[in-house]
Amino acid sequence: MIEKSTNKSIVLGTVIVLIIAFMALSACNAFSALIDISDISSSISEYYVVYKSERGFGNDRFDIYSFSLEQPDDLDGFIEIDREFDKYSRNFITMIESIFADDHTESEAFKMEIKRIAEAKDGRYMHLSSNGSEKLYMYSPKLNQGYCFILVI
Repeated sequence: MIEKSTNKSIVLGTVIVLIIAFMALSACNAFSALIDISDISSSISEYYVVYKSERGFGNDRFDIYSFSLEQPDDLDGFIEIDREFDKYSRNFITMIESIFADDHTESEAFKMEIKRIAEAKDGRYMHLSSNGSEKLYMYSPKLNQGYCFILVI
């Protein structure tokens, strides 16, 4: 009888440890996403991962986040979308096309979302590059919608 009770305790303990580990991992992933989009100077209302690549050698990755702000805002460091934006976004668009190669409809729908922000009269962007990583933010205060593209090689 004692042996049965011990086995139940071990199983229950293992289940509790697994649940705690899962919750910690989920919290870590959410915190990681906030760090990824931490360059934004305003309070983020909502964000979600549009695409998260499998990690390659080292920390190689390509991730896409969607975000909105608590209050639509002109963000510090963001500039009006111009020809430079086209130059920076070209590589990211190519990556999106390759990611969604099997689902042309999803690829086109996502590119239309990007185009909608890029063509908005208040569309803004910020490009950051350092040590093999590149981030491209785009945001429209009127739509209160934005994306962050992250490429780390």
